Amino acid sequence: MCGIFGLGFQNGCDMTSPTITRNFIQNLFDEAEMRGTDASGIAFTNNTEIAVLKSPQTASKFITTKEFHSACSKYLTNDAHGAISIIAHCRQKTKGTERDNNNNHPIVCSNVVGVHNGIINNDEDLFSRFIEFEGFDRAGLVDSEVIFRLIDYFTHKTKIDTLEAITKMSRVVKGSYACAMVDRYNPFLLWLFRRTDPISIFHYEECGLVVFASLSVFIKNALQEVGFDDILGEPTSISLAEDHGICINLFSNEMRRFELCRERYQVA
Repeated sequence: MCGIFGLGFQNGCDMTSPTITRNFIQNLFDEAEMRGTDASGIAFTNNTEIAVLKSPQTASKFITTKEFHSACSKYLTNDAHGAISIIAHCRQKTKGTERDNNNNHPIVCSNVVGVHNGIINNDEDLFSRFIEFEGFDRAGLVDSEVIFRLIDYFTHKTKIDTLEAITKMSRVVKGSYACAMVDRYNPFLLWLFRRTDPISIFHYEECGLVVFASLSVFIKNALQEVGFDDILGEPTSISLAEDHGICINLFSNEMRRFELCRERYQVA
C-alpha cells in the first residue's frame, strides 16, 4: 500500500501564492504518509523539464530537507520555471530496497515519469519478454517500473500515441494499480488511470486547479489545514471507475476520459 497525490495547474490558474501552495503540498505529504513510510518523492513538470526528487525517508522528514525546499522555491513560481503539474508518492515497499533510489517513486523511464499504488504480479515475466528490445532496460527491481517502462517503450519506440500505449500496457500488466503520469514530450498533459486501486480527483473550476490523491480525505484535510477550502470553494468531484482513466490537458483545460483494456493479461 502506497500513497499518491498531486496537483495540476490549468491555464490561467490564479493559485499564485508559492508559500500556501508549498504548505498544501507538505500537508498532502503528511496525510499520505500513513500509506507508506519507506520512501518519499515528488516530480515537478514545467514547460522544459521534469524535475524528480526522491529519498528513502518518511514524508515528514523529506519535506524538511533543504533539497525539497529548494525545489519548491524553484518550481512553485509564476515565471518560466513554474510547475504545470506535480505528482508525488509515499512508498511502502513490497519489492526492491528503498536504498536504491531507482526503486522509489516517481519512477523515471526515459521520457515518462510516474507514480503507482498497487502490486504488479508479472513484472519479471514482462521484463524477460521485452528484454531483447532496445530501450527496455530495467533500472531497478520495483514491480511498478514495468508500467511506465512499457508506456515509454510503446510511445517513443513504436511511435503510437500515449493513450494507445496506456491501453496496450493494460492488456499485458497483471496486478492492481492506480497511477499518475507525465511525459516530457507533452508537459501539459496529466494522465490518471486505475485498475482497482483508489484515486480521488477534485476539480476547482473557478481557479483552474486539479487535485488528486489516493483518498479524498487527504485532500480535504490538507486544504483545511492551510485554509484553502475557504478560498477555493466547493470542488467538482471527478469519479474514476475501475479500468478507466482521464487525460487532463492543463493548457486547453479539456479532460478526456478513456477505458483500459478489460480483457486482461493478454500477450502484446
